[in-house]
Amino acid sequence: MNRFFCISTLFLFFLSSPFAQGQQGDSTWQELMAKGRTAFNNFKAEEATDYLSRALTQMPQGESTLPMRIQALTMRSSAKELRNDIAGALEDAKLTLEYTQMAHRGPFHQTWLRPALSVAKYLERSKRRSEAMEYYTLALKIAEADTKNALDLTLEVLYLFARSQRQAANWDGASLSLSTYIDLLGMKLGRGHPDLVGPLEDLARCQKNLKDYAGAIESLERWVKIYESVKGKDNGATATGLKTIASCYVSLKQFDQAEKACTRWQWVLEQVSRSHPEIINIYRLRAKMSRMQEDFAEETKHLREASKRMRALQQPEWVTLGAIERLLAVSLRKQGRLPGAREAIDVAMGFFEEKLRPTDPQRLEGRLERGRIHQAMGQVSKAEKDYNAVLQAWRKIAGDTHPVLLPPLTALMSLKESQKQSDEVKELSAWIARIKQAQEE
Repeated sequence: MNRFFCISTLFLFFLSSPFAQGQQGDSTWQELMAKGRTAFNNFKAEEATDYLSRALTQMPQGESTLPMRIQALTMRSSAKELRNDIAGALEDAKLTLEYTQMAHRGPFHQTWLRPALSVAKYLERSKRRSEAMEYYTLALKIAEADTKNALDLTLEVLYLFARSQRQAANWDGASLSLSTYIDLLGMKLGRGHPDLVGPLEDLARCQKNLKDYAGAIESLERWVKIYESVKGKDNGATATGLKTIASCYVSLKQFDQAEKACTRWQWVLEQVSRSHPEIINIYRLRAKMSRMQEDFAEETKHLREASKRMRALQQPEWVTLGAIERLLAVSLRKQGRLPGAREAIDVAMGFFEEKLRPTDPQRLEGRLERGRIHQAMGQVSKAEKDYNAVLQAWRKIAGDTHPVLLPPLTALMSLKESQKQSDEVKELSAWIARIKQAQEE
């Protein structure tokens, strides 16, 4: 009995000693870490956050526990992201970077890269893009400093950097980052590697937004060539690239080149189906080219083909068909073919009135065109009614000095001039002048 008493007493004394308490503390935070990791791996974000927070509170300070603290913060940051607590995730990511920099002192140690990118990501999601750029720049310096893995790391950061710049509509910066990325990836994999397809498409979008149409064409021609080399010239996937190439040539007013791109685009689509619905857009683009060159007879031909193809679809897009018929009415009016123009605008307005609300811009444009046709046919009262209806609708939407009022005001003024109503012409002219002055200011 005495012996048992002595052992029990010694055991209790041991438990109360500072050493044993320290061991119990270690065991506690380590257990919490293990539970937090298990919860995190099972996507139990709230449970993981709780365990990891308690582990971090109980974890001893000092350099010896820095790796575990970094690990806990990294997991807790991701758990908070799963809970959509981006502010909390950002705070933990910044602490992770700070402790990583303490654990691995610089300059620009490779272990800083992941936490720096995490901070940038959460800043980006918080719409703090200028701050995010600072951390992307830091990440790029880290990547470049790691001579062993420099190329792979630099490529990764450059692409993330470019994505952030695109989201911020910084087309110049994104274009430069993507161009560098494409050059480096081409050096690594080869200039015709399929992995270049996505970046080239992104670059072309940036160049188009910058109105660098020649650059966009060059990027997309390379994009198409890579696709064709992998999947063949008759692969429908190249259609989107050829479509943009054609539209870029139109923007440059290089109509012969645009027509060649349209021919290539149509050929690719016809390999998929002779009645592919996207072919309608080829004829619409051809009509636009003809209109820009004031060849209205050719424009009419292309619009009629677009209309015919749209009607032949099992499920026509009626509003799009209305838009085609409205353009057809404009083209016919400019050729003086007024009965045909009236027929086309009536068809367009039928679709618009059935499918669109009264104040929809397409419906208002259609009514304005109908007024112009009435005026050309000498139906003055009908024309004035349409012009006034469009003018009043836009006034309610945009106010008295918005430039959207200029087309109906100009049309109404031309009608009043033809009737020699000088007082009303002066009033409308003054109104137009006020709108133009407001635009200049």
